[in-house]
Parts: sequence; structure tokens; C-alpha cells
Amino acid sequence: MTATTHDAKEELELLLATPEGRRYMLSLTVDAEEGDEADLFAMMAAAVGDSELRRMLEQHKADEARHAGLFRGCLERNGAAWAAAVERARALETDAFAKAQAAGAEHVLAQGWLAAV
Repeated sequence: MTATTHDAKEELELLLATPEGRRYMLSLTVDAEEGDEADLFAMMAAAVGDSELRRMLEQHKADEARHAGLFRGCLERNGAAWAAAVERARALETDAFAKAQAAGAEHVLAQGWLAAV
């Protein structure tokens, strides 16, 4: 194990040792599951012609939503709400995505991914 790996592991353990740290990590996880991935999977599913690939993309989007619900439940069971810091960061990201949509950039992102499949 390198010093960097060891340090990162120790830092993560310290973060998870506190209720606020666990709240923050669970909030980040909820955000990852609910975030732009859901929008991206929806755009890709709408853009593909292959019905099996579309079904897989739609299932993946549904799985992300289910995972987010499980992590939100974990937050609730621990008496915590989604971290405000994550919510503020998400608002900034959503604003940036909206600007990209207005410029047509989300289409480029989806097409780039589809071209790689």
C-alpha cells in the first residue's frame, strides 16, 4: 500500500467516523444516483434505435432511482437529511447543465457516448 493510498483510506475512515461525515457521504451518493446520469440515460434511451439497448438504458436509469431511494432511506434512518452543501453544489451543476442544454451541448454528449457503443 502506498502512502497516498494509506492516507486516503485514513481520511475516508475519519470522515465516516462522524455523523456529519456519514451524512455528507450518503448525500454525495444520493446525488450521484439521482444526478445528471438519470438525464443522460433518458437522452440516450430516446436516441438509440436498438430496442434491447434502449431497454437496458431505461433499466439502468430505473436502477439509479432505486439506489437513490435506498440511500435516502439510510439518511432518514440515521436522522439526517440530504446535506445542504451537496444541494447547493447540485443547484450549480443543474444551472450549468441547463446552460449546456440551451446551447445544444447535451446532444453532443449523448451522441459522443452513443458513438462509443
